[in-house]
Parts: sequence; structure tokens; C-alpha cells
Amino acid sequence: MRTRSAPEDGGGVRWDVEAIRSRLISTRDLPTSARMLVLSPDAAALIAIRRTKPGHSPYYVLPGGGLEDEDHDPLSGALRELEEETGLRRHDIEMLSAQVIVEDDQWIHLARARHRLDLHLGGPESELDADAHGTYEPIWLEAADPETAGLFPLWLRDIPPRGSGRR
Repeated sequence: MRTRSAPEDGGGVRWDVEAIRSRLISTRDLPTSARMLVLSPDAAALIAIRRTKPGHSPYYVLPGGGLEDEDHDPLSGALRELEEETGLRRHDIEMLSAQVIVEDDQWIHLARARHRLDLHLGGPESELDADAHGTYEPIWLEAADPETAGLFPLWLRDIPPRGSGRR
């Protein structure tokens, strides 16, 4: 990736800008939403948003949503969504990894709550018409709860809780 330039160019070794440019990826290829997977302090539960939509069975998703222009990066977007959808703020959680899970069109950040606080919905979702858009309810979803069968992303359903005897 380095080339030697001709003496009339000042000589010396320079970085090959085209080789570097070939490594760039388009921002169109990056996920456009971010979520938080927040475990309870004892890891017996995780925060989920219980969603209902007219004519559909309830299901559960991780707190999160689309990235907005004011989000500095995917983590700041995920933290903004966490606060909007649960009331938890950055100081209420401990990040468990600097690495992220990238699935479909979303970044998923892993954290643990410092305390098992009460959750409450705020942000734009709290103002939506429930008849038209369904409901959003932040909850602590227990690992042993049979409702985890309706949890998204799907791969979370396949992780057996420790001590469950399930394999």
C-alpha cells in the first residue's frame, strides 16, 4: 500500500490513496438502526419492549430504533432510544463490550443495568395512537418466562438460560 514516488515529486515513500480507498465501504451498506441488549444485574432478565399490533399476537423486541442525524454514532443512537423507550440513561447501565453485534440492518450493543429500575415509556412512541400503531410497553423479560418465544432477534430464543436444564 506504499509506493515510492519519483524524485521530481519530492521523492520518498507515500501511502497509496487508491489502495486505501478500495477498502472503504459505503455508508449505505452500514446498519441504519441501533438497539440495546440490557441484562438485569443478575442476568436473570433482559429489557424488552412488549409490542402489540391490531390483529397480531404480542411480541418482544430489544429497545432501539432508527439512527437520527444528531446521533454521533450507533451507540449514541442506541442510548437515545433506550432512554426514550425505557427511561434508563447511560449512567444506569454498564457497557459489557466495546464490540457490537451486527444483524440485518441494526447494531446491537450489550450492557448490564446497574440496578433493576422501574421502566417507563417516553419519546415519540408514548404519543402514538394505540388503535392504529399498537402499544409499546417496556418490561423486564425473565429468562425463564415462556414469553421469550416471541422475542426478536430470533437467535436470542435459542440461547438457553443458565440453570434452566434446557439445551
